[in-house]
Amino acid sequence: MAQTPQFERPCDAAIKLKEALEEALLHAPNDVELRKHYFSHLAKLAESSIGLFQARLPEIPTPLYFRGGTSDIANMRQIFQDGKLNIPLERVPQRILDLGGYTGYAAVFLATRFPTAHILTVEPMPANFRVLALNTLPYRRILPLSAAVGRQSGRLRILGTHDADWGFMLAETQENGPGTVISYSVPDLLQLRGWDRVDLMKCDIEGFEATLFADVSASWIRVVDTLVIETHDHMMPGCSTAVAACFPEAEYVHTLRGEYHVYERRLETNPPSEAAELITHPLPPIVLVHSGPDCVPLRLTNVAFGSNGFFLFEDIGFQLLPNPPGSAPAQAIFSVVGQGQTRFSATIAHAGVASEDIVFRVLVRRVADGALLLDSARRVLPGARGEWHERLPRMDGAHEVVLQTEMAPGAQSNHAAYARWLEPRFY
Repeated sequence: MAQTPQFERPCDAAIKLKEALEEALLHAPNDVELRKHYFSHLAKLAESSIGLFQARLPEIPTPLYFRGGTSDIANMRQIFQDGKLNIPLERVPQRILDLGGYTGYAAVFLATRFPTAHILTVEPMPANFRVLALNTLPYRRILPLSAAVGRQSGRLRILGTHDADWGFMLAETQENGPGTVISYSVPDLLQLRGWDRVDLMKCDIEGFEATLFADVSASWIRVVDTLVIETHDHMMPGCSTAVAACFPEAEYVHTLRGEYHVYERRLETNPPSEAAELITHPLPPIVLVHSGPDCVPLRLTNVAFGSNGFFLFEDIGFQLLPNPPGSAPAQAIFSVVGQGQTRFSATIAHAGVASEDIVFRVLVRRVADGALLLDSARRVLPGARGEWHERLPRMDGAHEVVLQTEMAPGAQSNHAAYARWLEPRFY
């Protein structure tokens, strides 16, 4: 029987070349020409194919999804090739509000640049939001919201798009039906996130900034420390003027970085508590337990595998059940690479009320010479929990971290000894 001939679609060959370029970039992440070639190839793939594709960049630990036939690659290129958001800032932001999230590339870039920051990214268009949700899913500090931002919470009317998928324009309306999207005011967005101020607001909302910033007396403007905004005077005359009026020169330094206007609160206008928190180059925390990007190798020893011997609590911690009294301690052993961290912190909890005391212990050993940097223990009563903070010598290079639990001296049983490590980290 004759076999059916196998045909290769043009996009199959393009995807193979894409993967080859990604492998090359992994080994030469600073090759500018190779990076340009890679993004040019992605653009050709997007122009000639329909579907959902992945881009893999050496500095981003997760794939970035993009759609063929859309403006996704143009936006990705702005952020990850042209460095559109690589703007010098006086402050390290911890609360970032991303207005006009599109497909999440800005949020992922900011989450990678500021790994301790919490980010609320807001995008009203459903098709864009689906890709945004996919791109930001691995980052537990990014909260995506399918909505627009308005002067009041309610609905906004979709006027149409002026420039592909990233150019949808909105307007205020009293309608509530097809052709409208839900919107939240900035105060309601902050309340949703539990914030009383915004360290960094990134705003790219296709001309609606003329409406959002129309009231210079709006109270929420006073709690924004840094605004990075693209204004669209060619679409809505007066945008730049409206924004500038909200951030007076006496309080904010105004600079122009490419297409973005940057308004940073002057240091001398900061309350002392905020000024004291200014850091130029923060150390990235080593988070031992998460379900996001990056890999932390784990080895379990002397652990009773089963329903409660070891399991994760969402992505913030784990239970490590102690073995019966007199047995070897249960251990979770992590391999980490330090970059100068000098502090350990965790919350430890004994969730078994009808039990006996548990001893929690942490050991940190440098791999290069076997030096023990930290060996400390805490005894926890049934039903109790507490914060644990330790200083240790500077961690540089490969280290082995042991978190262990065992029953306290004199204990008769490990019944209901629900020992829990929550948010263990180094910083």
